[in-house]
Amino acid sequence: MGPGLVVFFIGSITTTTILLLLQSIKGNSISFHACILDFCHTKNNKMQILIVDSSMQVMNRLEEMLSESGKMYTILKAVSSEAAGKLFKEINPEVVVMDIGLHGDNSCHLITEIKKVSPSTVVIVLSIHMDEQMQEQCKSIGVDFFLDKYNEFGQIPAIIDQMENKKKGRKMKRKLTSK
Repeated sequence: MGPGLVVFFIGSITTTTILLLLQSIKGNSISFHACILDFCHTKNNKMQILIVDSSMQVMNRLEEMLSESGKMYTILKAVSSEAAGKLFKEINPEVVVMDIGLHGDNSCHLITEIKKVSPSTVVIVLSIHMDEQMQEQCKSIGVDFFLDKYNEFGQIPAIIDQMENKKKGRKMKRKLTSK
């Protein structure tokens, strides 16, 4: 089984461009996809964020908002819990932003699996249904942030920035205490 396609990238290329290229390749490109993104992360030491939503518009808007912050992130996108689970197992991103109401999906099961494998992964859930029962269920399975998809969507970059600053602070504290 040899490679069906070899692509060389010279200069910078966005994750969106890579994803569009991979979507045009027929067959199972998840492993190839994961290798490219893992290479980008290792080389550039960017925070990895997995966005899970059935709407490409929502995912693209969130990617735009994150890029407007001036920080560099590796953005992974999935339109279903199944695809997100495969990407998560291969990449293990630091942050997962997902719509809890994906059609026909078991998003809660995915969140449970994510937290089982990597309790430190920050899970941000978006929902159009802000009832207390759903919030309590999400809290019980380890969701870190539960946001109204329409009214609190704009808070996501600030939450990720705050999380990244805390992470850097812990690294700095470790360096100071190790001397």
